[in-house]
Amino acid sequence: MSNLFLQGTLLSTVILLLSGCETYEVEEQFGEAVRHVVQAQKANPETSANPDPDPIDGTDSARAGAVLESYREAITKPEDRSDEVTITLGGTNG
Repeated sequence: MSNLFLQGTLLSTVILLLSGCETYEVEEQFGEAVRHVVQAQKANPETSANPDPDPIDGTDSARAGAVLESYREAITKPEDRSDEVTITLGGTNG
């Protein structure tokens, strides 16, 4: 019985050590989905290649205030949320 145990342990150790020698090849398209999403989020993709020589530096206070107020109104207020969770399993009620 101990000979079988020793053979199993030796085989497992050899397999484990050989698995560390396996190489991992990165696919050609690895990361392509991320690059596609980043590119899709740009409002004007040509801007990256031809940046504006006179970039916008800041904004006026009225516009900044309007943007901040719009953001505050757009976010969900805690009292607007419903804490009720309904889970239906296998059929209908009633």
